[in-house]
Amino acid sequence: MQDRPPALMIAILPHAGEPDEDHLDREGGDNAGDSVAHRRIRSHVERLNREGPIHARRLKLYADALNHLVDAYNHGHSHDFDEACDECVDALHELIQSNNKRGPK
Repeated sequence: MQDRPPALMIAILPHAGEPDEDHLDREGGDNAGDSVAHRRIRSHVERLNREGPIHARRLKLYADALNHLVDAYNHGHSHDFDEACDECVDALHELIQSNNKRGPK
């Protein structure tokens, strides 16, 4: 069996609003879906709906940059790792800048 590099997946899943099968509220937690993570994902969903392919491209570039970072780390290539770090910074910077350009919420 060949070793495969780890993969990164970003998924946006609708919440049915029904409690989970064990009534543990794993998705909502104690804060009823108002955590920083929930707010960030909601923001991305709103931006995907509003901006469409432009925001999808930004998210994909960031996800790809994170994959490159993990691959470079796993392969132990310091030069590739440095380049992947720069790529991650650039992609995240583009996401942040695009968020700032849309003005206050």
